[in-house]
Amino acid sequence: MARTLRAASRRLCHPCSGRLSVVIVFSAASSQGRTSSTCPVRAADQASASFADRGVALSVDLPSAPSFLRGDSLRLGIVFSNLLTNALRHTPPGGQVTLSASETAEELLFSVEDTGQGIPQEDIPRIFEKFFRVSGAEEQGTSGLGLAIVKEIIAEHGGAIEVSSTPGKGARFTFALKKVSPSMHQDF
Repeated sequence: MARTLRAASRRLCHPCSGRLSVVIVFSAASSQGRTSSTCPVRAADQASASFADRGVALSVDLPSAPSFLRGDSLRLGIVFSNLLTNALRHTPPGGQVTLSASETAEELLFSVEDTGQGIPQEDIPRIFEKFFRVSGAEEQGTSGLGLAIVKEIIAEHGGAIEVSSTPGKGARFTFALKKVSPSMHQDF
């Protein structure tokens, strides 16, 4: 157990620099015509081999127009990576995980949805608590820290995360973060 906690800590608890910058969240190309590698896209790219190995389809549905937020790109990358890893862990071969985003005038709305086993309704109120694991997760070698860290990072960025689930049909994690104007991006 101690070894699992240390590994999770090294993997997920990178020190936050405390310095926020403007982050391009999704963009097919920057204003100068260069392709941008963005937080959700990097996380999906890094996870793609694991999804393929497991026989789980990974779908990424992001708007093509650039959008920006003020944030710590390393820590936001941890959010997307952790949500995708959890979805993969709880989705059987032949299932699907979808990372999607949309936007309103003021917010970027993100979702990671899977067609996995779902979360028992009685566990949903505790799912973001430190060290909490749903029944059966003990055998998977998880620490119970990942979703607590995700919640903390999103809160640091002024957002909140929610989960909805139907046991046997999957789970959906959603969160929203405030956008900043493109002109703020040019100031950095």
